[in-house]
Amino acid sequence: MIDKVKIGQLVYSKAGRDKTKPLVIIEIEDEYAFVADGKYRKIDAPKRKKLKHLQFTNTNFATIRSKIFEGELITNKFLWHTIDEYLKGGLYVG
Repeated sequence: MIDKVKIGQLVYSKAGRDKTKPLVIIEIEDEYAFVADGKYRKIDAPKRKKLKHLQFTNTNFATIRSKIFEGELITNKFLWHTIDEYLKGGLYVG
């Protein structure tokens, strides 16, 4: 399962209080992913979720992924705006 998990990937929670909410993977550690959405779950306090509790999509945000790998700051506003624009159909994901 870990081979299909990528930083910057859009996922949905399958369990917990945040069930069905869109989230982005910002870190991976063993069988856990740290996810945030920038609005309800902030970047500086990501939620640690077991991989089996996540519904994976084929959507990967290249800008978020590259910023994380380059050590650049990602703001909550940027993260939320990226997710929101994608869900509204206004953002092309490369």
